[in-house]
Amino acid sequence: MQKILASILTLICLLLTGCNTKPPANPGTDGAQSAPPSSELDLKDTIIDHGSGQFMEFPSRIVYDASGIRYYSKVDGKDYAYCFDPLCEHSDGYCLANFGNLEMWNWEFMCTFFINNRFYTTNDKGNIISCAFDGTDMKLEYDSGFEIGVDNPYTEWALNSTACGPYIYIELRADENGNPHVLRFNTETKEMEDLTEKTGNFMYPDFFYNGEIYGRDRNRLWVKADMDLVSLEPIEEVPRSDFHYGSRFFGYERDGGGNRCGVKIHDMKTGESTVIPNSVFGASEGVEIVYVDENYIYYFHKKWEIYGYVTDSKTGERKPRYRENDGKLYRANHDGTNIVCMYDDPGYEFSKITSLNGIAVIFDGKILINGCYKGEIDGVAEIWGQGLRAGTVREDGTIDKLEYVERLS
Repeated sequence: MQKILASILTLICLLLTGCNTKPPANPGTDGAQSAPPSSELDLKDTIIDHGSGQFMEFPSRIVYDASGIRYYSKVDGKDYAYCFDPLCEHSDGYCLANFGNLEMWNWEFMCTFFINNRFYTTNDKGNIISCAFDGTDMKLEYDSGFEIGVDNPYTEWALNSTACGPYIYIELRADENGNPHVLRFNTETKEMEDLTEKTGNFMYPDFFYNGEIYGRDRNRLWVKADMDLVSLEPIEEVPRSDFHYGSRFFGYERDGGGNRCGVKIHDMKTGESTVIPNSVFGASEGVEIVYVDENYIYYFHKKWEIYGYVTDSKTGERKPRYRENDGKLYRANHDGTNIVCMYDDPGYEFSKITSLNGIAVIFDGKILINGCYKGEIDGVAEIWGQGLRAGTVREDGTIDKLEYVERLS
């Protein structure tokens, strides 16, 4: 009863501050439905690979990085700064909505993980920072004491940390002798271990599968190890990619010239790879995968084309401007069959928000995707309408329209 009354009072307070147009933070909704960290260690035939995507999905919102942490609310379909203090101006140095302004630490979204109802991030200054689901209660969990400078340029962490269960695995670029190490931080006990010092082994951790770490050794040859790095053994090359579902990676097959010639699907469970050639997708220059779910691969055709010209102010030369795709979005079954053109807008280009991977996320029969319009206005190449757009995916797989997501605060 006390929890119910507290929730009602919180809701009333938020309604009274309606001029700030912020929905309730509702941290309990996402936290309650999040699996405990140990469950990842028990998952079978499931690839665990965090930290490489544009979006982090939770039951009530989609969190993403756009030079500051923001989120799309599944409740009202609007876009907000990741801050739930109606009086915050996002400039005091401790607000995720403007993490570039943090006074003490860098907040790296690509190295951010959600563990046991808290966000954790590592950075190249040798810090681990955490905060509650609503961005409050920010803590310095670990400080290596690194002072990066001319005298010790190597004593820093690489920005390729990864996590599984309660553990965060971190690459120390080099010790005082120039040798790399694997560090492991336990978010439950707050203990930092140097696994390389303990075992004498080193690898660059890439992902986890069935309770083992997969990655490359110092020579960039593929190896796998137990979670404690005690047993390290060489394996055949794994065609790892940024998109995965269950036990399968979804990436690209390339020809001798490095060009994409098809979609390559590698199943960790069977060890087998399947290639679907570009011709199946009708894409001469290859495809760009934007999302993968239980049933489908979502993609567009890689198709560089001129959308307009600009005049060089110094030479007067007319120079072309290009876009990467033609505004058509497709989906197909995992085997390349049942291709559907979901959306077609010739003036639109699907694009990334940052350098991280993934352009879209599909949830509850809806799609959230980033892009912009490119074309000529009065004879000059222009870009407009940048930002997130949302649409409803109908039963036949098509999308009637993508509407601009209103951005608040």
